[in-house]
Amino acid sequence: MPIDNKPNNNEANPNGNGPDPGNPNPTNQQEQSESANQDSSDWKRWIPNWNTLVPFEKWQVVLASIGAVLAFGGLLILSGQNEILLRQSEIMERQNDLISGELAAIQEQTRAMQDQLTAFERSMAQTDALIEQGGIEARATTDAADAAVESNRITRDAFRADQRAWVGQSGAIRPSQSDLEKGGGNFIFGVGLANSGRTPALELHSSTTSRFRRAGIEPDFTFSDASANSIESSGALFPGGGSNAIALPVSMSLPVIESIKKGELVFYVYGNVRYKDVFGRPHTTTWCIFLRPDLNRMGICNRYNSAD
Repeated sequence: MPIDNKPNNNEANPNGNGPDPGNPNPTNQQEQSESANQDSSDWKRWIPNWNTLVPFEKWQVVLASIGAVLAFGGLLILSGQNEILLRQSEIMERQNDLISGELAAIQEQTRAMQDQLTAFERSMAQTDALIEQGGIEARATTDAADAAVESNRITRDAFRADQRAWVGQSGAIRPSQSDLEKGGGNFIFGVGLANSGRTPALELHSSTTSRFRRAGIEPDFTFSDASANSIESSGALFPGGGSNAIALPVSMSLPVIESIKKGELVFYVYGNVRYKDVFGRPHTTTWCIFLRPDLNRMGICNRYNSAD
């Protein structure tokens, strides 16, 4: 029968003092110490002894160490680069978030500006409409003012026309037929002037002359022929005051009278009257008469008979 040589903890210690109260399990503690020493010896067996290595083996160890260092350094570099990339990625994400926020703010500002622009365009349209309406009203006001001015002018002109002096021929002055047929001599020809208006004709001036012309030839209605009989008169002519006679003495021989009776000659008497009305506006009246071949009447010329 084998004998168990393991010490009994319950037995007395070699000194005979019984179990060691400070080491309740001395056998297990020794075993653990031996096991630890054995483990330490195991990994040390894998470390080569540098002094026992040949040069080739030494270079292998050196190269393996360098490779390990480089690999470890590469791992550190890769780890640092990954960390940098991660941080850059975080920074880029933050920047993207900032850019997205700024873009959203810009879009919001753009929408606000578009709304303001739309409101401004509407305001401009309303302003243009008001300006157009104001222009229409201004034009209407101007047209109304022009119409009022024109109406006042028409009323004023109508009043002046109604109240002004109107000077015209009121009748012819001539010798009798019997006097003309008796023979040559001096005869009186002329016209009567009357004011048919309602106010006096002021600063009145008249010119009268006579002409002998062959049949079919009218006079030139001028007053520059010194050899022709002509007179000038001036003054005022009041309305309803009767007629002012403008008499012109003319010398006629019997042969001239016979030529007039035969229609070979025509005897003309014509003149003009220049005056102002009480409103200070100038006016002119022209008149022209001729002796008919029967010597009994004075005819009215086709021209030079007008009044303004």
